[in-house]
Amino acid sequence: MRYRLQPDPRDLLVASSYWEAVWLEGAASPLLPALKDAAQAVEPEVRQIVVLAADDDASADLSSREFLPVCVLPGVLDPEAPAAVRYGAVRGRVRERTAWRLAERLSRYRERVLIVLGARTNDDLSVLSEVLEDCPIVDLEVLLVWPPNAPEPGLHSSPSTVVRVWRGTEEDLFTVMAEAGAPHATDVSRYTVRIGSRELALGARDVDRILTRFSLLTEEQIAPPTTFTMQNLLAFLDGSLQDWSAYGIGLPVERDYRTQDKPLHEDVITTLRQLQEGSETATTFIMRLPAEPGAGATTLLRAAAYEAAKNGFPALVLRPEQITVDQDELLAFATTLSEGALALGLEQAPPLLIVIDVDHTQRGITARGIASVLARHGRSAVVLAAQEPDGDVERRTRRNAVLPVLRTNLGEQEVERCQRSLSGIVERWDLPVVAQSLHQWQRYDHATRWPSGGDGPATSLFWVALRFFFTEGMAESDAEQAQSFLARWITQRSEGIDDPAVRDILMFVAVLSSFRLPSPLWTVIRPALGGTYPSELSAAIRQLDGIVIWSGSAKGLDEEVVRFLHPALASAYLEHYAGARSAEARIHRLEPVLGALSPGSVADIWMAESLAKDVLAPRFEDRVQDWEWRLRTFELIPPVIRDQSKTILHHWARSLYKSADHSTPRLAIDERLVRYASAVEKLERATGLPRRSGRNELPSHLYNTLGTAYWRLSLALQEADRAAEGATAWEGACTAFEKAIEFSGGTNMDALFAFSLRLLDHAKTASADEQMVKASDITQALELLDEADDVAANHLMPDPVWTEHIATYRAEAFSLLDRELGDAYLNELINSAEAELGYYCKARLCWLRNKNMNGVADALAILDEAESAGVQPQTRSVRLRISLLERQPVQHHDFDELKELYRRLNAESSETPRPLDLFRYAVLCYQTGDYREGAERFRQLRTQVRDDDLPAVRMNDFWRKPANPEQAQLTQIRVDRWITEWRAQGYLTDLHQTVPLRPRHFSPPPERGQIVACAIRFELNGPLAVPPRFITSHTGDRRQAPPTAK
Repeated sequence: MRYRLQPDPRDLLVASSYWEAVWLEGAASPLLPALKDAAQAVEPEVRQIVVLAADDDASADLSSREFLPVCVLPGVLDPEAPAAVRYGAVRGRVRERTAWRLAERLSRYRERVLIVLGARTNDDLSVLSEVLEDCPIVDLEVLLVWPPNAPEPGLHSSPSTVVRVWRGTEEDLFTVMAEAGAPHATDVSRYTVRIGSRELALGARDVDRILTRFSLLTEEQIAPPTTFTMQNLLAFLDGSLQDWSAYGIGLPVERDYRTQDKPLHEDVITTLRQLQEGSETATTFIMRLPAEPGAGATTLLRAAAYEAAKNGFPALVLRPEQITVDQDELLAFATTLSEGALALGLEQAPPLLIVIDVDHTQRGITARGIASVLARHGRSAVVLAAQEPDGDVERRTRRNAVLPVLRTNLGEQEVERCQRSLSGIVERWDLPVVAQSLHQWQRYDHATRWPSGGDGPATSLFWVALRFFFTEGMAESDAEQAQSFLARWITQRSEGIDDPAVRDILMFVAVLSSFRLPSPLWTVIRPALGGTYPSELSAAIRQLDGIVIWSGSAKGLDEEVVRFLHPALASAYLEHYAGARSAEARIHRLEPVLGALSPGSVADIWMAESLAKDVLAPRFEDRVQDWEWRLRTFELIPPVIRDQSKTILHHWARSLYKSADHSTPRLAIDERLVRYASAVEKLERATGLPRRSGRNELPSHLYNTLGTAYWRLSLALQEADRAAEGATAWEGACTAFEKAIEFSGGTNMDALFAFSLRLLDHAKTASADEQMVKASDITQALELLDEADDVAANHLMPDPVWTEHIATYRAEAFSLLDRELGDAYLNELINSAEAELGYYCKARLCWLRNKNMNGVADALAILDEAESAGVQPQTRSVRLRISLLERQPVQHHDFDELKELYRRLNAESSETPRPLDLFRYAVLCYQTGDYREGAERFRQLRTQVRDDDLPAVRMNDFWRKPANPEQAQLTQIRVDRWITEWRAQGYLTDLHQTVPLRPRHFSPPPERGQIVACAIRFELNGPLAVPPRFITSHTGDRRQAPPTAK
């Protein structure tokens, strides 16, 4: 404030408030006597005023708990001030230097608010602006009191300071401060510590020196909180040593960690009590907690300190930034506690708990050094020290204990406790957080952790669960702040990595890990350093132990891989160092890697294909809109790799045609046609590439996607009034779908469903004069659904949704057949050149209208009628007859007729026989006594399945009695070759064949040369001799019944 002769009411108002430090215009400022009067009013408890006025005073180290430093600026702000205020005849430059050095003391007050009073014009702010701009002052907020009608103030500052303007008078400000509970000059800090069941009051001088290095848990901090807000929660996540309220409401979340069969805090309290109840000679005890990075050791230590303080044991927590401990200060404070306990009438002071963290141990602060100095002077204490795991085995002696290692892994009960704790806190204290459910966690965990069976572990981390439950339901600003707090341990461990190339490599590893892809070592080194391995990389990974790990050689890559321990750790790393929160931003950081990919590196090709499959192309159930960066990234992959990879071409094509369907805003028809045509071209190229050993796209999947691309292209061409080209594209779709089904041996359910659905859609768009097209499409769709029905009934791992799809599509097909065609048209068809199609459709409709066995018999009668009329059955009619016959009870089966039908089916079809058809034909050969033909068909089946890598379906039947097919035909086998108890061979006289058996299945297991009774079970590899008890009657129908008519 400007110079005045006497203090006015404003000066007295300022002096009555509590300040950590004050800067005045000069020694004659009326504020100085006002401050002195306020201090003298409550002697001797109040802080003493120390006036700093010279160059040497600027470096004085004063505790704001004991003293109020008042810096006197020698008249540099008010040129009208008397000469005495300006230090008499001292030259201006000297006065300015003194003022500057005193103003530099602002850098000592981080995370404070500087209130500027008395400024009226911008000239009054010139010196303060220079100080804020040029001095290394960080984390400072400036509150400028500014006249209501004055122009905007010109106070400049650095980016590390925040300036806020209060428009009003000083009197208004202090009125508001009083209403907000701002402290007064008479509010002296007092420190009450719980000693046993008593309370010990300590003054500022007692605690001042110890509080510079330690946090002392006082009675005020351990008292149960009456309020709890988001600020308290964020302070807990920030690791604040000022706000302990979270520990009083049930945080932190209890871990499964146990030592001596107790939680850590209980073991610590037990140790403190044992120490207190020991001999009269004071002693110390050291408890070492080995902890993996990110396991939550810091919070666990503080929770133990909090519980100890509640139980009457004074607790000191070493502040995180400390690099040394002043043993004299610690000893003096322990002595103060001991003397205070005696003054309270306690025979012996409770032991002091001292907590040091892993970082302190790494800086050379040792638990042994602290314990030794206290023990030498007869002070009792327990030192609880966290440290990195170093192969220490859990052990406990009279003066020392190494506790079990605190792991990062997440237990199932810990997940439930996380969810329950946060939900309870949110509900009790009405916090603005949406508590997440266990189901939401399971979905998040499944989507973010390393995949099971991959190079990384499938388990999650406790830190990841905390991050999810505490931040997912927060508002965006709070969530970002909380995430930065939770990730601080990651950034602190990586700050010492100075080499830019190593930082780039770690960033590449983080990007790939965030997408759940391990990083082949040379794939990420090459774009940063070419072909040179940086020695600094190994040191960096050691420094990031518990965050980044070596995974050894990945299967099929012959190259070591590096990855983050959990993808969520990688995401947190990228958010801090690259500001990359979205998938697009992360991929952008990976562009140097994509550009440096080499076609001669198996690992590079694997990485490019994994990105294409798992990152760029969305999963089938995903609905995304951000297509442009995905398509742009495909272009960044070197052509020599992408154009020779079936995987990349496949998923590039999928992304192209999906982007043309779902882009927002909708693309113009010309652009959509370009993308559809490009997708077709890439898939055509992929189908023409030679088959590659190892991981490769199955031809069936490629052709299924090609069929979908052609179908979408045909629709777009129809929309563009290019009907002829659309028809050609439709023909291409049909050909591709047929190849997809053929290459899978008829077991590709996606292709069966996709083609049948497209056929039904095509039938619905056919015009009224294209009845033949409708009939052909509908009947072909029904054939495909019959095949899908057969596969679903015999699949080893059927998807429950298959049954729903089959029923839905069949109902739609039957509805079209009945509504669009009807009996009248079918009769016309029977009397035309397409009689076979007419009879087929009529039999289908008959079966639809009467789904019981009478319907089966009537449908068979219609097919018999067709053959009597001389109509040659096509493959579809043969399949329909087989399907109807196999729905009859097994005792009514005519094996000779079924065998002949399957023979005709295999002979007439130009396609490769379906594995299920081949298996049934082989079994029927055995049922009808044609054993040699049956064995040949099984050999053909084994070759087909092995060469085409077909998915396995259930192939299981048994040799039946001709007179009673429900029962197994028993025979005898002579064991000729005994390899192991699980492998042997024997000769069947009835079949004149040698077949395998598993001796372990028989009781007792037969020896070589022994003859035993058996049944014959047919599997994929052919007949297998089994004990008769292994065969159960099969009277049920393995096929699904058709849906009811709608």
